[in-house]
Amino acid sequence: RDSVASRGLGDVYKRQTQTDLSIIQEILEASERAASPDEWERLDAALHTAIVKATHNSLIVDLYDRITKARSASVWGELKRKSYSPKNRAAYEHHHQTIVQALTRRDHAAAEAGVLEHLRFVSRAMLGSDLT
Repeated sequence: RDSVASRGLGDVYKRQTQTDLSIIQEILEASERAASPDEWERLDAALHTAIVKATHNSLIVDLYDRITKARSASVWGELKRKSYSPKNRAAYEHHHQTIVQALTRRDHAAAEAGVLEHLRFVSRAMLGSDLT
């Protein structure tokens, strides 16, 4: 996962457009206003998808589509539901803000650090371990 995230971020910097960044920002802001866990989860997935699509790299997009299919499995969904809390959501939103701000500045190191922090936090929240 770390390798795909790092490679994908490199492609975002090289290929992102202002339209990509606007879409990403709009989804981020909508996710922060989400009124329910289900709405937030939908927007969380949309944010991740928008960032991946901003790579304009079909291999990365295909790999992410496969990851998304795995996330749709009942086991993943159950883990997500059990790990959802206002505290975890606030941490996820902070991570997302950090990543989007770094993407906007085209600061690869900060975005990569933000993504890795996010992945580690998600692993700990969902599985109780750091599996990145």
